[in-house]
Amino acid sequence: MLSSRYSRHALPFSATLLLIALLENEHCPALAQGKLDARYTVTLAGVPIGRGSWVVDIGEDQFSATANGATAGLLRVFARGDGRSAVRGTVAAGQLVPAIYTSSIHTGQEDYQVRLVFSGGNVTDFAAQPPNTPSPDRIPLEDAHRQGVSDPMTASLAWLPGSGDTVAPHLRTDQFISTTQ
Repeated sequence: MLSSRYSRHALPFSATLLLIALLENEHCPALAQGKLDARYTVTLAGVPIGRGSWVVDIGEDQFSATANGATAGLLRVFARGDGRSAVRGTVAAGQLVPAIYTSSIHTGQEDYQVRLVFSGGNVTDFAAQPPNTPSPDRIPLEDAHRQGVSDPMTASLAWLPGSGDTVAPHLRTDQFISTTQ
């Protein structure tokens, strides 16, 4: 079991390690194949309060990622909730290109769903339930906002070019900042 202070950093760290390992060479024509299957338990004082998973599967020409999470244990007595996000798409010229993204969040009282369909980096169809209520403090969504974008999950899978050990830091002497005078 992971404590909550470690688990909140484990998911992004795991995904970063996967992508570093997959993208060891900056000039690789395509992504290497690989899979990350991470399962998490969040505890508070040793008592489970949440669980989650993140599965990323990258092939030669396709990719998918799914994240799930839910309250667990004693916390479910006070607050129920679960959520799921998923994306699938293609791998083109070494880049992840989303095709469809879905997200659903269920609380004890409400359900939220989002669906985005992409073509060439542009959102071609979208749906949100319940729909956002217009408000003067919100920026209205325009066609230009749907061009050259990605979904939240694909955007979290960062391209990290380089070579060498994928888990060791690489520092140059000009990057070192001394704290002594």
